[in-house]
Amino acid sequence: MGARRAVLGLFIFALVAVVLFMILNQLIGLNEGVSVLLALLIGFLVEWLFYRKKQG
Repeated sequence: MGARRAVLGLFIFALVAVVLFMILNQLIGLNEGVSVLLALLIGFLVEWLFYRKKQG
């Protein structure tokens, strides 16, 4: 179960981070550094919220 949870968390994080980076960089026009930082931060936040909601 631990490996499955880790793979699911990695998939959620990667999907959110990549999609958000593309949106921030291409559509909104933020520079790459800010886009990467925001995408990473929100990717971690979404993964954390997903597991928090799943637990309780």
